[in-house]
Amino acid sequence: MAARRAGCFALLGLTVVGPVGPAETVTAPVKGTYAVGILAQGNGIAQLLVGSNVSCVWRGDHVIVRLRLHNTSVEHLTATIQPTYVIENGGAQGDGFTSAQDFGLDAGETRNLKIDAGKPKGVLARSEICECAPYLFAVKSG
Repeated sequence: MAARRAGCFALLGLTVVGPVGPAETVTAPVKGTYAVGILAQGNGIAQLLVGSNVSCVWRGDHVIVRLRLHNTSVEHLTATIQPTYVIENGGAQGDGFTSAQDFGLDAGETRNLKIDAGKPKGVLARSEICECAPYLFAVKSG
């Protein structure tokens, strides 16, 4: 695990900082980690969803969370993903209840998700993202 930079206050996992780009471009991606949240851990099928290739990036004044999600089960699953990330010298973003988004995956399907986590309220656009940590909030069959 990388050392946390002094301005990164939330405790979410891996910390990798990417450079900040101009307003009209997409910034360099900040690599991150995927996790299974506490609520989802109580559901055995949560372990059948495998997340990888996680990153967060600014696109204009919105943060985009990228995640490859693979369904290893024999049935369709609906995953609720919380697109959480941390702003340096700020706090966690994308962790509110209304930030969660649902994605359906058929049996054996892999999807490359691009989640628009929106414009973080009260945060200067393209402030450094010091941590990218989307997680599985919930999962259900069907």
